[in-house]
Amino acid sequence: MRWVCLALLMAVPCFAGECRTEKFETELVKEACADGGQKAARDAMKRFQKSVRADNPELDCKSCHRALAPDYPTKRDALAQFKKLGGH
Repeated sequence: MRWVCLALLMAVPCFAGECRTEKFETELVKEACADGGQKAARDAMKRFQKSVRADNPELDCKSCHRALAPDYPTKRDALAQFKKLGGH
């Protein structure tokens, strides 16, 4: 069965939790997916969010995502927000 997963600001086709894409918008997602698939990507974003939360206490997953599991669709400005917070 083929699923479409939005993991960490990037639409990523997944097979049973494995991220597969030819183009990643962020290094964080690219590296996490290579290391451990969708779960690793989600965990990496949670660590990133925690690291920037002191200066952005209102920040949560839904700041960038329209919905969460299983697809994690992002909002239009999600990548811009990520980069503004120092992500790459």
